[in-house]
Amino acid sequence: MGRAAKVQLDLFIRVIKVKVFKLKMTEENCIFCNYKLIRNDILFNSNNFFVKVGVGILASGHIMLITKNHINCFANLSNDLKEEFLLLKEDIFKQQNSTYLLVRGLSMTNT
Repeated sequence: MGRAAKVQLDLFIRVIKVKVFKLKMTEENCIFCNYKLIRNDILFNSNNFFVKVGVGILASGHIMLITKNHINCFANLSNDLKEEFLLLKEDIFKQQNSTYLLVRGLSMTNT
């Protein structure tokens, strides 16, 4: 079994445990808090967030923007973290758009 498959299986098992056994998602059982397990998939780091290759790739270019400290819900982010998240999200969106438009032979001006 390849590394990606092992990460997928580990995530699936953790999700099942949380749903079936009604475990509260904590830093100890969160796949994204296990840096050793996901470090090779990290594409970018900021002070409070990292960007990693998506789990269960939904589409080409699927990535995830994740807080470095375990937070159970987006609504629990401080205003400063929400602002940083939204700025990073916008930067990522622009980068992904330009990358995938170039791959398709298009530009941001002629779409």
